[in-house]
Amino acid sequence: MHCPKRLTLSLIAGALAMNFSMSSSVYAQNAQVQAALNQFADTATQREAARAIAIVCPTSGRASPRFQQDCNSLVGAAFAGNGAVRSALAALVADQAPLAANRAFLAGAGEILSSRLSGGFGKIGGGPGLMGGLVGKSGLSTQGPGWNFAADDGAGFGVWSLFGSVESSQIDRDASADQDGFDSSAVGLLLGIDRRVGDNGVFGGAFRYRKTSADYTGGSGEVDQRDLIGDVYLSLRGQSPWYFNALGSVGTRKSDQTRRANYAINANTVVAQSYFSDFDTSLFSGALTLGYQANFDAFNLDPYLQLEYARQKVDGYDERASNTSGNGAGWAVQVADVTGSTSSASIGTNASWAISGSNGVYQPFIGLRWTQVIDSQENSVGLRYLGDIGSTRETFFAATNKEDRNYGSLMLGLSAQFADGVAGFIRMSRHFSESRYSNTGAQLGFRIEL
Repeated sequence: MHCPKRLTLSLIAGALAMNFSMSSSVYAQNAQVQAALNQFADTATQREAARAIAIVCPTSGRASPRFQQDCNSLVGAAFAGNGAVRSALAALVADQAPLAANRAFLAGAGEILSSRLSGGFGKIGGGPGLMGGLVGKSGLSTQGPGWNFAADDGAGFGVWSLFGSVESSQIDRDASADQDGFDSSAVGLLLGIDRRVGDNGVFGGAFRYRKTSADYTGGSGEVDQRDLIGDVYLSLRGQSPWYFNALGSVGTRKSDQTRRANYAINANTVVAQSYFSDFDTSLFSGALTLGYQANFDAFNLDPYLQLEYARQKVDGYDERASNTSGNGAGWAVQVADVTGSTSSASIGTNASWAISGSNGVYQPFIGLRWTQVIDSQENSVGLRYLGDIGSTRETFFAATNKEDRNYGSLMLGLSAQFADGVAGFIRMSRHFSESRYSNTGAQLGFRIEL
């Protein structure tokens, strides 16, 4: 006698919540569930989630009651060929999990580091544009920077300097196969002090605060980040046009994240959940710059080579469902620790020219840099469903997608030196030739010699 298809599918779906007495039956059911879900899995992360569901859900006693209910609804619909499973899988997986260690967020200031160390803000006075862009000796000049620390005797006025800046930036990322995109905006504040050391060096430090807000694509969530970073730097040069700069930064980041899952399989299975989490990140970055400053009367050219390294370790976290008893609460995940790092080499040049005014010297400047990523560790992130309460919990992975290995940066701005050791700058920047990304920034800063 022919068994109606609807009855057969109902029996299969109902069997997911039953006890299995023989391991071979469990394994067979695992394969059937995974095959049913994979029909609707379009990405590596979705297939990984399907694998974990197939392992945990058919096994008696391993899934919490809430997780089991969510599994049964999803898998029953998959066996029934319900096309809504495709949108459900897309909504419930944590596509944004790898983004916390994405290189766009590494230390949160790679562009700013580069510009400080290479003098990318334009330069007035006795130094290569460190930590705020202006390292000046007292007084004015109409003949360009005059890069000679020996011009000051190292005592009194001009030995110590205070500096600071405010910045804003906008970094947007298009979604890729396995990762959400985001639209982010950030504002930052920097305050620091440095001291001239002998005839050929400057040593200093600064603190930075930076706040970033990002919205993930497709309404899948958002994250707020707050960075507190300390910088230490050293600049060395002799009487030749060559100079060497080094900078190291350490800091911490606090993040508050919301992930959302919204889908409907049928009238009885409507999911509208938010999953909340908060976690800390340890930040480290450094840069070395070798440059050459050539002066042609009022025109100045500064080609340079820069090496950068940035690393961040993101602490693991558990999500909290907005409605712990509602549909979809079982999809809350535990995210493992993840580390991201990147090293890069940049070659660039800055050009500026001095214009003498009635109350100071003004220098419009332009900078152009090309960056080659040498190595980038953007690792897949291990996930576990919190509803997996078995003695051995199944780990699955949120995949990452490769980023561009090279891109360019353009900087435009104006710096000015006034009497009594007061200086300031304004600067705009933009990346180009970087797939999936749009990166623009603006900065306003000052320096006061003591």
